[in-house]
Amino acid sequence: IEFSKNVVFRSRSFEIFGEIAEYDRGMDQIKIKGSPVKFKIISKETSFNGFSNIIIINENEITISGDASLESDSSKIKGEFVQFNISSGELNIN
Repeated sequence: IEFSKNVVFRSRSFEIFGEIAEYDRGMDQIKIKGSPVKFKIISKETSFNGFSNIIIINENEITISGDASLESDSSKIKGEFVQFNISSGELNIN
């Protein structure tokens, strides 16, 4: 299933804005593409705003890839690959 033109995904843990979203039933995941994809991730400790080329949403994890940039009130982070665990709020950056 594909959605195009200004797609928006919202939950209590994130907001994601992109150009195209694809849902893969077999993998049960949503892939959002854009130039760039903009997002806000909300965890118990802090919130991050940022952008990247691709975001993949799985059941309990958000993967941000392709020149990812994240910013909070106290820090700026850049990387090619970022994983956010929705349940624990843990953020892994590579």
